[in-house]
Amino acid sequence: METATALLFDFNSESDSEDEFVSEMLFFTSQLTKRKAARSLYLKRRKSHGEFALTKEFNDGQFKNYFRLNRDQFIEVHEIIKKEIDAEGCNATRPIGTEEKLSVFLRFMATGNSYKSMAYSYRMGDRTVSNIVREVSEAIWKLMQPIYLPQPTEEQWKSVANSFERKWQFPHCIGAIDGKHVVIKKPGKSGSSYINYKHTFSIVLMAVVDPDYKFITIDVGSQGRFSDGNVFSTGVLAKKMLNHTEDMPQDQLLPLESNNSRSTQKAFEIRENFKNYFNSAGAIPWQRESVARGKY
Repeated sequence: METATALLFDFNSESDSEDEFVSEMLFFTSQLTKRKAARSLYLKRRKSHGEFALTKEFNDGQFKNYFRLNRDQFIEVHEIIKKEIDAEGCNATRPIGTEEKLSVFLRFMATGNSYKSMAYSYRMGDRTVSNIVREVSEAIWKLMQPIYLPQPTEEQWKSVANSFERKWQFPHCIGAIDGKHVVIKKPGKSGSSYINYKHTFSIVLMAVVDPDYKFITIDVGSQGRFSDGNVFSTGVLAKKMLNHTEDMPQDQLLPLESNNSRSTQKAFEIRENFKNYFNSAGAIPWQRESVARGKY
């Protein structure tokens, strides 16, 4: 404390009488009390002046813009996790409610604001905001992952493949995969481990999605210096595929028949063009042999 370090008492000095010492101690104590009272008043007004109280005044459009969830979605998420994040048994005289915790978490995810900025707007300590974000994150993954991101079964993989073929005319595709670099603050003593090709620090979110852009599996946390191929090859999904422990559909031949006569005619034209190319002066022996056997 600055006040504490500023007050130096010379107990060996004869000039300091007992009365002077007592008066100085009283002054020191009163200063600490005033500081604590001012801070306590600021925090005590959380329920009436904090940002969570203002959300009660939002209309439906403002609510969704603020939380990135509509009211029904907010209620659904809250009902699932509220028991996990309930502060029952907490020593605090007025513990933070479960709805307010979810609000802090969603606003943090929506804006990416710092803990300190969130603490000022919600009238709570920045350490409290940090603990809330971690607590709600763990609760969401623990309780909602088995519901919305379960381990895919063989039937689910087949359903995804059928959807890709029906919607995008892409047969035997069980998912579209890509990686996203999530920019982070450089971890301590990490050197260049998290520097990516854009020269920023990041971790990689690798995701497989279905034809409707919904996640099937995710892999989060690889260092930004790794490429998408490296992240996938060392991930859980790739290892399960190599070890045949993932419930993937059995291999099947691609469908060759087409009900679209125009597409079939176009394919024949392309085939003939390739045949002419392979029969040209620049063709090499294996190409001529392929044409002779009717392969092209």
